Formats: sequence, structure tokens, C-alpha cells
Amino acid sequence: MRATRTPLLILVSVSVLFVGWSHAVHRTITEAAVATQGAGLPEFFAKGAAYAVLASDDPDSFRSYGSKILGSTEEPEHFINMEKLSRSPLPTDRWAFYKMCHDKDLVAEHVGMLPYAVAEWTGRLATAFNNYRYKTDSKELQAKCLVYAGVLAHYAQDLCNPLHTTVFYDGKEEHKGKDLHSRVDWLLIKLQSTRSCVNGLKPYSWNGILMEIATELDKSHGLVETVFALEPEIPANSGVIKSDKVREFAQERIDAAAVFTARLFITAYENSAK
Repeated sequence: MRATRTPLLILVSVSVLFVGWSHAVHRTITEAAVATQGAGLPEFFAKGAAYAVLASDDPDSFRSYGSKILGSTEEPEHFINMEKLSRSPLPTDRWAFYKMCHDKDLVAEHVGMLPYAVAEWTGRLATAFNNYRYKTDSKELQAKCLVYAGVLAHYAQDLCNPLHTTVFYDGKEEHKGKDLHSRVDWLLIKLQSTRSCVNGLKPYSWNGILMEIATELDKSHGLVETVFALEPEIPANSGVIKSDKVREFAQERIDAAAVFTARLFITAYENSAK
């Protein structure tokens, strides 16, 4: 649990946990990403989309319904406070990141570990795909690939939500009490569709996977001020989207998340053969 954030009001026993995009949004984006074609992914992958879609809920469930010890380790996986890093490049792995934070007198779990969750789960999915290559008729190995893909999808999509990349996760002082984070979540729930073309995508460079993730992170973080500027036009949770600018922002983020997630799947599969 981060002492630096005021959590969203999700009560679990006596714990209060910060929650990102809803299960519905994660499911919609994951379904689109798993359906990618023409990238060499095995046939079972698109056919088994339901497994990945269901597993995309799991990381939030780990925080909300797991044990206290699981919640405390899971929470930092869903965000990164870019402002705390002062534009420092991401170190090569999680432990190097811990060292960098220590050297800067920062607490790593307060800074957040989201890019490493994305990179590490891409590696786990590649390992699962490698297992599958040795026994392609195994329904159990196919299911494992899809579950890992769903978990990876959740973190990848959190990274594409600008409010998961900033210390101002619920806005600045002028947004206090306006439930901005919740309203952005509901904005994406209302849209509930992706127009992105996930076909014909190319894999990321495996050796530079963390750099590719950092590039996507920079794009997402670069939209934080856009969210703040749009705040007056973002409807209440029960409201209707009336602003074209708000709709365009939400659609772009859902599309970007679908493409990013799909390319991570393709990258994992291509490199599972190596």
C-alpha cells in the first residue's frame, strides 16, 4: 500500500485499494488484442480468447480479494509515478530499479513497478508459448498461454491509462473532490469498443523490450495534462459523453492499449522459439 496516494474507495475488510480501468474495459481490450491475425500466432490463441479475457481481471482481484500480503506486493505493479524519476531512464531490470530508487532516496514501491510487471509477464508468456511448442496438441498448455496472456494484458492496459503514470492519479489540487480517476474509468466503460486494427502488427525488439515499454509509457504519461484539460467536459459516472474531444481521447487510449497488448503477445510468441 502506498502512503503517497489517497486510495479510491474500494473496501476489502479493512483494506482500501487503488483500482484502475474496470473489468469490463480490460475484457474488451483483451478480446480485441487476442483476436490479432496474420502475425504467426497459433490458431488456438484467438479461438481461446475467453480464457485470456477472464484472466485479465485477475491482477485487480489479487489486490482486492487476495490476502493482505498479496495486496501489498501487487499494488505497486499497477502504476508508476513518472514525476518521481525526474526523466531518469528505466534500469534494465526490477532489482536495478530498486537500486536506482535507493540511490535517489526513493521508496521503489511508492514510485511504482508497472513497466517491470509488463516486461516480466511478457517473458512469462514467452516461456508458456515455448512449452506449447513442444506439445502443440496439449489443451492444458494452450490454456496456460491464454491465462498468462490475460494477466499480461491487464498490466499493459494499465500502462496506457495516463492516470496510472502520475503522482496526480486523481488530479491536482483544483480537481480535489471531483472523482476524476473514477470518471475517466467510467468514460472508457461507456465507450466499450475498439476500432483499432490489430492485424498485421510487428513484434517489438526482444532485446529492447523494456525500451519499447518505456516509449509507450512516455506516450501515455504525455497525455496526463490532456486529461486535466478535459476534466470539465468529462461526464459524471452516470452521465453521457457529449464532448467530441473527450470521446476522441477515450477512443485513442482504448485503441492504443489494444495495439500495445497485441504487439506484446506477438513479441512473446516470436521469441518463444529462440
